[in-house]
Amino acid sequence: TIGAVLTQELSLGYHGRYTNSFTWLFDLTKMVVYKKTSKNDYCVSLEKDSLTIGGGELGCAIYIDQFFEYCSSYPCLTFDSPSLLSPNEKEEIQDIEVYKLCY
Repeated sequence: TIGAVLTQELSLGYHGRYTNSFTWLFDLTKMVVYKKTSKNDYCVSLEKDSLTIGGGELGCAIYIDQFFEYCSSYPCLTFDSPSLLSPNEKEEIQDIEVYKLCY
């Protein structure tokens, strides 16, 4: 089980990159959290065909297709993280949980 915590609200009407965000990744199977580094500011990208978390020369930490059916993961400079899934494979998404915390 992998995921990300985003502190910036996403808008379906906006397509582009969110850079000013406290974002981190987690891998519950390994009980590891990856915090954002200062290597780049590619926190989240929301496009018509995908949602990506992280980025850089090696790839994004989490890639989700436009229909939320498949995801993939690559080593990522943003979080200094390894691939969170099997390398170079897309996996079928079983469940997605989304929470919005209000104060």
